[in-house]
Amino acid sequence: MLHLQAKLNEALACPIEALLDGAANETWPSIKELLHRETESAVSGLSSALSDFDMDAEAKEKMLSSLQDYARGVVEAKAREEAGRVLIRMKDRFSTLFSHDSDSMPRIWTGKEDIRAITKSDEPSLAVSGDLIKLKEMENVADDDMEIFSF
Repeated sequence: MLHLQAKLNEALACPIEALLDGAANETWPSIKELLHRETESAVSGLSSALSDFDMDAEAKEKMLSSLQDYARGVVEAKAREEAGRVLIRMKDRFSTLFSHDSDSMPRIWTGKEDIRAITKSDEPSLAVSGDLIKLKEMENVADDDMEIFSF
């Protein structure tokens, strides 16, 4: 079981951090799909391994449920970690947005730039940042009541 948990942690932690760092429109759906895919893979592997043992269905289901809970916990922990960095990320994005153009070339200000269009182009990252702020505010809520994927 520890091997599967380590494998789940490895498969989820870095991609989730990259998705949250990228802050696109599809961040949360992508995280949900990644969680589902990796959890199904781990649960399938554990289920196959447990089929070799003579154990009752309730114990088997408890182990499978525990693995699913672990995967969800990895996602929640990574999202909380990123929520703690949201202000730093927003400042960095703001700085990058105004100092580089869409091709990541240093911006040369001529006075003819459309600042509204420039700020509008970064709305997806602001939406994800807002979600991370909501998550940070919900840290005091009991885990039973927490649904991070309801954003």
